[in-house]
Amino acid sequence: MIQISCFEEIFNANTIAVIGASQDPNKLGYKIVENLVAQQRKVYPINPSITHVLNLKAYASVKDVPEPITLAILIISPKRILQAITDCGIKGIKYAIIISEGFQETGPEGAQLQETLKKLLDKYKIRAIGPNTMGIHDTVTPFTASFLDSMRNLKPGSVSISSQTGILAGALLQYLNLTKNIGIARVIDLGNKIDLDHGDVLEFFMNDKNTKVIGMHIEGVSNGQKFAQRLKEASLRKPVVILKGGVMDETKRIVASHTGSIAGDEKIFDSLVRKSGAIRVIDFPEFADVLKGFSYMPCPEGNEVAIITGSGGAAVITIDALLRNGLKLAKLSKNTIEEIRRFIPEEGKIQNPIDIWPSAVRYGIDTLFARMIALLNDDPNVKAIITLLFKVEDFSYDFDPIIQAALSCSKPIFFAIQGTDTENIRNTFESKGLPTFSYGERITRILYYMWNYKKFLKNSRNSINNS
Repeated sequence: MIQISCFEEIFNANTIAVIGASQDPNKLGYKIVENLVAQQRKVYPINPSITHVLNLKAYASVKDVPEPITLAILIISPKRILQAITDCGIKGIKYAIIISEGFQETGPEGAQLQETLKKLLDKYKIRAIGPNTMGIHDTVTPFTASFLDSMRNLKPGSVSISSQTGILAGALLQYLNLTKNIGIARVIDLGNKIDLDHGDVLEFFMNDKNTKVIGMHIEGVSNGQKFAQRLKEASLRKPVVILKGGVMDETKRIVASHTGSIAGDEKIFDSLVRKSGAIRVIDFPEFADVLKGFSYMPCPEGNEVAIITGSGGAAVITIDALLRNGLKLAKLSKNTIEEIRRFIPEEGKIQNPIDIWPSAVRYGIDTLFARMIALLNDDPNVKAIITLLFKVEDFSYDFDPIIQAALSCSKPIFFAIQGTDTENIRNTFESKGLPTFSYGERITRILYYMWNYKKFLKNSRNSINNS
């Protein structure tokens, strides 16, 4: 079994060899060195054809480096990999990130080369990520071992992601972090999983104090029993959100040519995920939504939801989605109804959903939204709150009272914001730790997953206590 310190040592490596370093700024071997230098790591460029990279002395082999090396990053042609790994083994290097492509994903010849490489890694006891990977990223240290400078402008957070696709460790990482305001802790692109795999990553993330939510992009599982065990253990500690590729027969062929993975039987995989308590989502937008929900808010203690709205039509659509997802409209307490009546004279609107229009014109839109949030927070029948906000030029109001009321709320509260200038408004809310979305229907799906996860934790603890 992998030791917990393995990934920590990789993320905290201070002496790093870049095998395949280049003097050409357009080459990946240059960009990797450049990124590591910017992170003030001790870097040793390895390339027998050059003498220097960015004023750093280059060496023909890792065996020529005058001090011990913790991590080797390889970006060389497949035909040179075996000798390079042999040199790493002789040097005593413990860890390798093999960015190079041209292995199992290319067909039988590449698969044979990967198998030979695997035996060599085992011989020298080198733990490896890849091949066919874009590397790793860490906002905690901070550190990036990749040709992408994905750390630029990234906002740290509590979500850690493992993937089998480079785009999730690159462009989609930027999308999640910078446009969806999902704070990132660590990212690991496993590539072909020649050694370290999904089970190893789960073991690391579930023990990582910086990780509160685990996101996984999976194309295939190499060790089903190990994965199932780790997934159950991890889910008991933290929410694990899984997006799996290769669901349809037509896409399984593409998966094989992408990372060389076997997508496997869908029914078996789905059953495994459900029994473990993990959350399986269907696409990247839902992946982003659910990671966001879990990272911003605690799970609801029940499935009774209250809605505050300025539009009856938007509330109806949201309620339809709420009920389809197995949630309920909370029955407001007598005290809550009496308090609402003080502000909203229309008897039909003194209920759940709470429609503040047109009373908001009289009392102030911000005042009424904030007051309703406070009332629902005090209502024991309400376990979560969805607030459907709007911004139109004809009715300007201050969002700060709403934000302050939400920050004082002890229950999960989510906002759907529509109208003008929504991007700036959403950024304002999320900078305060309040999750926002475009539509209430998206929120109901998130609450469905969060409520199911809460039930899983309760049932698991009851089983443990009764055993």
